[in-house]
Amino acid sequence: MTGQINVNKIAARTGTAITIESGHVITQPGSVIQVVHVLFTDNTSISSSTFTDVTGATLTITPKFASSKIYLETDLGVYVAVSGSNYAYGGSKVLRGSSTEVSCTNMTDGNGPYTYGASSNGGTYTQLDARHRYSVFDSPNTTSATTYKVQGARYAAGTIHYNAGGGTSRLIAMEIAQ
Repeated sequence: MTGQINVNKIAARTGTAITIESGHVITQPGSVIQVVHVLFTDNTSISSSTFTDVTGATLTITPKFASSKIYLETDLGVYVAVSGSNYAYGGSKVLRGSSTEVSCTNMTDGNGPYTYGASSNGGTYTQLDARHRYSVFDSPNTTSATTYKVQGARYAAGTIHYNAGGGTSRLIAMEIAQ
């Protein structure tokens, strides 16, 4: 049975806190229901144009409502290293599960996806240090445990490094009520 209570004000009977029992949720559209994040320091080096999992960049969130959106945010410590007369570009993306891409920030110039890059000239060694940050919304339409992960790839020459030299990165997922 579903019911409705109409009130103008809710107040604690004693003290100032109102407690909601574990497993119960009061929501309104746009409110954050839960936050899951992973801080990872694993060093991942990628010298391939095939998207590869970034070690440690995986999290699981179990939405409370199938109608919820999942807001995902990355903060990745990366650098691109290249030597000789080469160009190197790197890109990253977020996947739901093992294959559903939910990120939308990769650019393309006809040569492959990239979101940061470096170039080198005449046998010198160049590297580009960067914080790679982006956000995206996903609609998984489920209340089952949902896994998200970051993958990276490079184009042309060189190597893309995540968390090299003791860096840290983060992947954040927030369930947003609709």
